[in-house]
Amino acid sequence: MTTFQAIMFDKKKYTTEQARKFLTKHKFNPIKRVRITKNYYRYRLKEPDETKYIYRIKHLQKGVMAVVEI
Repeated sequence: MTTFQAIMFDKKKYTTEQARKFLTKHKFNPIKRVRITKNYYRYRLKEPDETKYIYRIKHLQKGVMAVVEI
C-alpha cells in the first residue's frame, strides 16, 4: 500500500480553494496549514520520518503530485 506524506499542487494550475476541494473529494486530511513555496501549494498529510522511509514524488494528475513513502 502506498502511503502519502504530502500532496502538492502547481500554483499555475490550482488555487488554494481548488486544492482544498481536491483534498476533500479524495479524503485527504492535512495535518498542517498549506505551505506555499515558489511553485507549489503543499499540504502535509503525515510527519516525515527520514530515518524509516525514503520519499519520492508521484504524479497523480496534471498539476497534482504526491510525496510518497517507500
